[in-house]
Amino acid sequence: MARRLHGGGLFARRPVGLSSDSHRILIWRERGSRNHPSNIIERDRYGGRGVLVWGGIMLGSPTDLHIFDAGSVNGTRYCNEILLPYVRLFRGAMGL
Repeated sequence: MARRLHGGGLFARRPVGLSSDSHRILIWRERGSRNHPSNIIERDRYGGRGVLVWGGIMLGSPTDLHIFDAGSVNGTRYCNEILLPYVRLFRGAMGL
């Protein structure tokens, strides 16, 4: 192993192990390329679809739960599905 690393231009003062007790896969990559799209792998850890639930408390009362059951929640979706239907209802009570 040491010869292979040395032959590839990698040097270490101590022996290098490529396995981990935490069961993580160790990956060698170029410096500064950590968040490059080619180095990112999407994983589904739970085996099913994810769900995001939003709930709020406005003027001392809870809102209904809103379930985002498909796709990502970006600014446009949050505005259309939360701010407009929920927050706008309380605009008059808050003097806006």
